[in-house]
Amino acid sequence: MPRTPRSFFQKGQQKLRLDGYAVLGRGLAAALLTYLLLVGGTFNGLLLTEWQRLSLVGLTAGALLGLGWAWRNGGPASTALDGALLAWAAAYALSAVAHPDGRTMIGVWWAGLYGGLWLLVSDLRARGMPAWWLTDAALMAMFPVLLLALWQGAAWFPRWAKADLRVAFEPPRPSATLGNPNLLGAAIALLCPYALSRLRGARGGERGLWTLWCVLATLALLRTLSRGAWLGTSAALLTLFTLSNGAQKARFRRWLWPLLGALTLGSVIAALVIFRSPGRAPALRWHFAEAAWRAFRAAPLTGQGPFSFGRSLAAAQSIPPAQPHAHAHNLALNVAAELGLLGLGALALTAALIVRHGWRALQTERDPRARTHRAASAAALAAIATHSLVDMPLILPAVMLLTLIALLGWLPRPTRENAPLRTAAVALLWAAVLGGGWWWTGVYGRYVQGQRQLAQGNYHAATETLEQVARAAPTLPIRQAAYGYACGLAAVHGERACLAEGIRAYRRALRQEPQQALWWANLAALYELAGQDAEALAAMQRAAQAAPDAPDLWLNLGRLYEAQGQPTQAKAAYGHALELGPAWGLTRFWEASPLRKAVRAAHTDAPHGYARVEVLWRGGDPLGALAELETIRTYDPTEPKPYIYRARIAIRGGDLAEAQRNLAAAALLTRTEYAQAWLRVAEAELAAAASDPQRCATLWQEARALLWSTKTGWPTPYGQDVARLQFLHDRVAGVLLPTLTVYGPDPQLTELLLSATFCE
Repeated sequence: MPRTPRSFFQKGQQKLRLDGYAVLGRGLAAALLTYLLLVGGTFNGLLLTEWQRLSLVGLTAGALLGLGWAWRNGGPASTALDGALLAWAAAYALSAVAHPDGRTMIGVWWAGLYGGLWLLVSDLRARGMPAWWLTDAALMAMFPVLLLALWQGAAWFPRWAKADLRVAFEPPRPSATLGNPNLLGAAIALLCPYALSRLRGARGGERGLWTLWCVLATLALLRTLSRGAWLGTSAALLTLFTLSNGAQKARFRRWLWPLLGALTLGSVIAALVIFRSPGRAPALRWHFAEAAWRAFRAAPLTGQGPFSFGRSLAAAQSIPPAQPHAHAHNLALNVAAELGLLGLGALALTAALIVRHGWRALQTERDPRARTHRAASAAALAAIATHSLVDMPLILPAVMLLTLIALLGWLPRPTRENAPLRTAAVALLWAAVLGGGWWWTGVYGRYVQGQRQLAQGNYHAATETLEQVARAAPTLPIRQAAYGYACGLAAVHGERACLAEGIRAYRRALRQEPQQALWWANLAALYELAGQDAEALAAMQRAAQAAPDAPDLWLNLGRLYEAQGQPTQAKAAYGHALELGPAWGLTRFWEASPLRKAVRAAHTDAPHGYARVEVLWRGGDPLGALAELETIRTYDPTEPKPYIYRARIAIRGGDLAEAQRNLAAAALLTRTEYAQAWLRVAEAELAAAASDPQRCATLWQEARALLWSTKTGWPTPYGQDVARLQFLHDRVAGVLLPTLTVYGPDPQLTELLLSATFCE
């Protein structure tokens, strides 16, 4: 029957409507993923209260719209991972029951959020949304992230090329908006297969767009120096090629297999080379594995609870001076430590369902474009799985969301069904997630307000604010400790009535997490202020037991023994501090009493490292000091301190030009706050030698500001890093109370900055 003008017009209208919906949907997906990759799914989006609230508003609106749409159309879709979701729910629930504390509840909340998001996007996919909408949106959203990553540290390269002294080619590792180079590498590895697939089928200007994306991604990936991301990208490329159809493989077989082999071999060699760096040796990861195994053996069925690995690591290692971490750098080990056999079972079931259902969907796919997208999704999952063997990139919400998108493209399309009970269950899940999110945002907002009040010196208001936080989150010990720290600072600055509250707060925190050495040390300081000498000594003993390799704690233990008339115990504690940190013997602390002088004299072992440099330099042997510095530089050519010491020796010798050359070289390698402070000190000495006291004083104050505030106590380089990684950020420039004696981890630098300025 011939087509009538009316029916033709109606079909044209329908096509225009569908095209309009497609443009709108793709635009919304691009805007949402751009926000998530730039802010919402990053550490800044999690730690800054303003962005937290904005993200929760968007999450609430999206969840309500999704639930309303699903309810109107019969209920949320059924997915291939429904069995795995139930297994994870059981694992988290039983682990939470076995370990009902604040960390566990935070972990359960994040698990619920990711489960809800998976159900939400799966429902959209079941109702007709193409999976490639999200991957294309993610690729476009990644453009500004890649540009920012390449811009970060770009000025380093011309500075390195123009430097008078050649230093190791160690450019700064970019993180862009994702907070860590490894996480940036994970996001790139996840998206690379999609970009390559789009490039392979592109024409004209579109080919130029995807070529640009691949070039930017390659440069950024190389600069991350992320071993896991490199290996993950190699696994992704190998998977993508293996799953490509026969015609494509025949076209690229001649050169792609050798290229893939060379890339994989290069990734392995580069990873091994980086492993040789003293700060990135494989032994560091082995310690995490050992801690995870101990935690698993202690509670094999349910683990230690979600988000508990940082606590387990602190119990297994001396933190400080060892660095705390919130995860085991291996997904399976981390799940075993936190969720036990139940979690491992859920992980195994998830992997089996992903492989089984995805492979079946790939084999039955007849649409070439859809098959290409499934292959790219499989490659993306191979990338994140490989990376998760040596790291935990899934801790970042942005990376987790990209992984969910990859799962959506690999697994078969979810099926729609009329299931009222399923609708009710999903509604209850979102009610719990949104209710918990809004409640926690309010608590966290008050916590940040209290921290800002502390930083401003408004101690009375800070104690009142943080007391509310501690009462609102009684099972989260870090909130009790934050309240105790505020009370301690208030007491140190004259508000003695806060002492008792600070002591009670720290005791509550330590009942839940007795392995936190820094909290024991602060409790000892509060007891000392209160005149409770026996309790102060007992608390400092517990601090030294919790972190037996931390010289600061043994030094304070010796000081308390000495003050309480126990010289034998004081000598033992002081001696152990010098055994752990021989360089500490060069500080003025040991000149304060005959007992300390005697202990230092009894520990006169030949110093090494920078302590030997100090001894040789102070003893009038600059050539010997320079030779020792060369030994240190040869061991680790990426370390800036040899150049800083060489500059200081040159300043003392009157060769200011040589000093300037060495400081320029040190600036190229400076990464940490301690290295920056050292650089400022040496620059201040150079300014003083050049008769510029005003610049000297400015640089001196900058160096002090990098290390501690004069009012809010002493930092440690690894203070509450675990808390930050678990989205509990501490904003005060201090971890140990001001009444404690602290020199670590760099006693020479601390000694310099505590002494009177030499700028006049």
